[in-house]
Amino acid sequence: MAKLTVKRLEGLRAHDIGRVLFDGNGLYGKISQQRSGIVVSFECRYALNKRKRHAGCGKWPTTSLKEIRHKRDLLKRQIENGIDPVEQRKLERMQLRVKLAKAQQYEKDELARIEAERALQRTFNEAIEQRSNRD
Repeated sequence: MAKLTVKRLEGLRAHDIGRVLFDGNGLYGKISQQRSGIVVSFECRYALNKRKRHAGCGKWPTTSLKEIRHKRDLLKRQIENGIDPVEQRKLERMQLRVKLAKAQQYEKDELARIEAERALQRTFNEAIEQRSNRD
């Protein structure tokens, strides 16, 4: 089967909705209708450790066919190195959540420290005022 071309993608019509296109080397695209018009959602299908998986590569026309193929090639390199792109993405999301949680905790701790300093400052100022009122 021949590789997809931009011209072929641009020629897709409503009667093509639901069809699956094959570009080669594990790259498939499913045609759907969205508010913006006809969209092809591409994914790379692969097998790793006897498990069949698929990872998103982008949506045409938002992402160019060239970029989609580049993403597929990057995924294939990961797979060749024994890295499961789906699991890698999950790991990256989890690491991002941990990083955000740590940043939120830091902000919370910093606000508590500032509030404690303000309270201490108020107490110090009150002590000075009380002392000057006694004098």
